[in-house]
Amino acid sequence: MFTKKTALSLIAVALVLVVLGTAIVRQDQGQTIIDSSQTRVGAIIPLTGEVATYGDSLKKGFELAAAEFDGKIAVVYEDSKANPTEGVTAMQKLLGQGVRHFLGDATSGVSLAPLADQNKALLMISIATSDKLTDAGPYVFRNCPPNARQATAAAEFVEKQLKASRVAVIAKANPYAANLAVAFKKEAGERGMAIVLDEQYELSEKSFSVLVEKLRQAEADAAFIPGNHEDTARLLRKARELKLELPFIGTDGAYSPKLMEIAGPASEGFFLTMLGIDESSEYYRKLDDAYRQRFGGEPDVFTAYGYEGAKVLFQTIAEGGTIEEQRVRLATGRWPGLMGEVLFDGNGEVIRSVGVLEV
Repeated sequence: MFTKKTALSLIAVALVLVVLGTAIVRQDQGQTIIDSSQTRVGAIIPLTGEVATYGDSLKKGFELAAAEFDGKIAVVYEDSKANPTEGVTAMQKLLGQGVRHFLGDATSGVSLAPLADQNKALLMISIATSDKLTDAGPYVFRNCPPNARQATAAAEFVEKQLKASRVAVIAKANPYAANLAVAFKKEAGERGMAIVLDEQYELSEKSFSVLVEKLRQAEADAAFIPGNHEDTARLLRKARELKLELPFIGTDGAYSPKLMEIAGPASEGFFLTMLGIDESSEYYRKLDDAYRQRFGGEPDVFTAYGYEGAKVLFQTIAEGGTIEEQRVRLATGRWPGLMGEVLFDGNGEVIRSVGVLEV
């Protein structure tokens, strides 16, 4: 079960040198030095920029997973900066070097799936949730539920737990939030809820005063606000400053230690849909122990999902065979995971539900 304790224990840490078992992946005059006996896996994630915390969390999970394979896996990192062009360029670079196994990206806006499918390269996605990835092709797998399931969980929570009938939707103007907003509105409508305010805000929005006033005038019972942690925090803080009291529910994009740093007390009582974890399982306890020994503290959800996805991919690689044989094993196999067994449907989507967390 994902708990409030897990969310509150998040900390931001500096990036560290990648140590994989007894092997070290390092940069020497711009060249990656790797033991020739290792299988290279490309990890294309945001290591700098607006959502670098996502990449940092994933990186820790990848490292912990690789450490369990006795130096046979070498993860080669490329910084996507959460930029589509940067991400695609990084993947083309690694494909040109013969890499055929990939992890990433962290955001829905950086779609590596088309390139993976075109080149028959295996791609494991652990926290990017766009519904457009559902039919990305037979070489693409995802161990986190798509946005449609987040929207369903949010609408069900708003209806049954918040008892709301009049709902506002305020979404950041990017593909991730727009996808969630559309899915939520459809689900809310089917449940008989009225959408009394439907707004998007631009990437440059800073104050949110106008949007908060529109919310007040709409007399909504609750507000669905998909977006990243920084914008969500500013919106929550502005609502508190202007004394607007109503429940807000966001999505996994708002999950970050920075949310509470920026929003302060205004983050208390904020709800968000979140990837589930059974913290009582032996699988999670093993991850938790390894994380504490190596990094200190408690692994966050993105680290946990990065670890799970990477471990499934690495195990498939370790079992050998051609890329096609590995693809078939991924499509038909079962592995231990954070919520019991990991198995994928016909679209490469993990069969798993979404929970709701209160900060």
